[in-house]
Amino acid sequence: MEPEEEDGDDEKSEEDSI
Repeated sequence: MEPEEEDGDDEKSEEDSI
């Protein structure tokens, strides 16, 4: 479940970002 260029909003984007 990778974020689509949106990092994943503001919940856990840092870990789901890269």
